[in-house]
Amino acid sequence: MVVVRWFGICAFIVAACGASPLCLGQSAPSASFVQSAPVRNLRANLQIVTSESPAPTSRVEGPADARLALEPFIAEVLVRNPNVDIALANWRATAARYPQVISLDDPMLDTMMAPASLGSNVVSSAYVIQGRQKVPWSGKRQLRGAIVQHEAHAAMHEVDDARLHLTQLAKQAYYEYFVVVRLQELNKLNRQTLQQFHDNALQRYQANLVSQQDVLLADVELAELERRDLELTRMAQVAVARINTLLLLPPVGPVPPPPAEVPGTERLPEAELVQQFALAQRPDILAARDRVRAEQAAVALAEREYKPDLEYYGRYDTFWLPQNRLVGQVGVTMNVPLALDRRRGAVREASAKVFQRRAEVEQLIARVQFEIQEAYAKVRESSGVVDIYDRRILPVASDSVRAGQAGYQAGNVDFLRLIQSQRELIGVRERQVQALAEYHSRLADLERVVGGPLPRPVATEEIPAGR
Repeated sequence: MVVVRWFGICAFIVAACGASPLCLGQSAPSASFVQSAPVRNLRANLQIVTSESPAPTSRVEGPADARLALEPFIAEVLVRNPNVDIALANWRATAARYPQVISLDDPMLDTMMAPASLGSNVVSSAYVIQGRQKVPWSGKRQLRGAIVQHEAHAAMHEVDDARLHLTQLAKQAYYEYFVVVRLQELNKLNRQTLQQFHDNALQRYQANLVSQQDVLLADVELAELERRDLELTRMAQVAVARINTLLLLPPVGPVPPPPAEVPGTERLPEAELVQQFALAQRPDILAARDRVRAEQAAVALAEREYKPDLEYYGRYDTFWLPQNRLVGQVGVTMNVPLALDRRRGAVREASAKVFQRRAEVEQLIARVQFEIQEAYAKVRESSGVVDIYDRRILPVASDSVRAGQAGYQAGNVDFLRLIQSQRELIGVRERQVQALAEYHSRLADLERVVGGPLPRPVATEEIPAGR
């Protein structure tokens, strides 16, 4: 009989107290928050390695004629680098708080007995079994969940911010590697050209057409190019080490060569459009706005603390047997929110944090607008420099060398002027390649401060890197 009564009490507690959030007529918050919008967004934007996904390759390698492509390289960096995993783990940890804060407290079970009544011939066995369930005032749990949701959204934007930062680093390392390899190729080509100048000067010297000084000048220029080759070898080793470091590989590991050409300059959108685009999509701004919303929900929760919390209970008390068998009881208790100063202080604290978060958003927007304007001006400058080198400086320098060669063969130009023309052409070619790489590096900086690719870029004709 006691067992039957005990199960009846438990059923009564579940039905009366409502372990479900529907006990107060509330709609249950979605327990699938962790698997909803944030996961869909991340899966669309971020390649996540799971136990079912194939593991990344141990080297960025391929066939013998393979080239290091930019987009696969960036994707590999995002998969391998732990910075994204750190931010992603923080988002998952924050999102996992949601079902914790919206849940009801565990129900409580109270028992009590009168030992002297056990086995007594005078009175019946006396005991009490009671179940209690605390239920917060309507809306409190939803507000706690809203705070966590906004904090989780902010953490999700931090994942995107980490991806942007890594993408910027990957692009800069990629174009640094491109520049060094192209400079090595140019240096090799220049050595071949100067060797031809040297052989020509030597033949003319042996024929008593020029002095030995021409041969010695050519020797000096060849030695200078050998010195330059050592410098470029060191730069190439550093560039390879940077790429491998981003991929969490040994610094001296092999890396495929970069492409022979890279895209040319793009026509930039208007600066005002870029500013608007950044304010709408930059992850740290979106995260700061989500933190404002979280603090606003905290204010609403602090104001809701003026309302009492309820505690429902069901009780089976055999102490009442002599008094009309009043053994089954139900009731409700609640706290009386009389500590008004504490609650007013909590509201003021939450309101001050909202003001703080809003000020942080305004400060961040002002800094972002300056960063965009600075990066935008640098990209425009680099685009103009690349155009000048491609359309004016490089063709004139090439024509100067060709004219010097013809004049030297005809005896109208001395060898020193020919060497100076070739030296200038070497410098122009190197600066042209560096200007093109600097343009892409600055464009990566602009995309980083904007928060992603620029809106509607229009690409122009590709510019050969070593022309």
